[in-house]
Amino acid sequence: RIEAVTAEKAEEYINERIEAADEVAALLKSTGNIRESVEKILTENVQLRKTIEKMEADSLSGLIKDLENKAVLINGIRFISGIIETGSADMLKNIAYQIRSSSENTVLAIGASISGKANLFVMVSDNLVKTRSLSAVEIIKETAGEIHGGGGGQPFLASAGGKNPSGLASAILKTEVYLKTKTDSLND
Repeated sequence: RIEAVTAEKAEEYINERIEAADEVAALLKSTGNIRESVEKILTENVQLRKTIEKMEADSLSGLIKDLENKAVLINGIRFISGIIETGSADMLKNIAYQIRSSSENTVLAIGASISGKANLFVMVSDNLVKTRSLSAVEIIKETAGEIHGGGGGQPFLASAGGKNPSGLASAILKTEVYLKTKTDSLND
């Protein structure tokens, strides 16, 4: 479909475009070429994103080290837990996957309050899924009530969301109690 703009409307259209270009130039504080100003901003944006990604990776490494340093041993299983300050459930998932790929005999329970909602992740090392019949899904089902929510996943990684961020600490504690009870019965 082709639309034609003629006479007065054409002049009005061009004036609107010029006005819009002037507004963009003012926003960019550009005294020269608007295109160059926009290209400069786009380049800076790419560089800032790379810097942020590096900072997030460094932060993630630091968080993982802190969590691992606070680990406790429960019947031969390393239990890592904590409540993380983050605005992204993806960060919790990344922590879980990194710990999963770098360790055995580990159960991880971490949570965060994100936008007023509780987020809980449980990771069980692959070898514990096979040899000790532990399941992240079972653990999430047992603990998600503490955050007034529900969830699911796979035997090695499960997550839950809920309306009660103040229940994260008790959900993590319940994970620890579950792990002690379940592995005590397996040791008998």
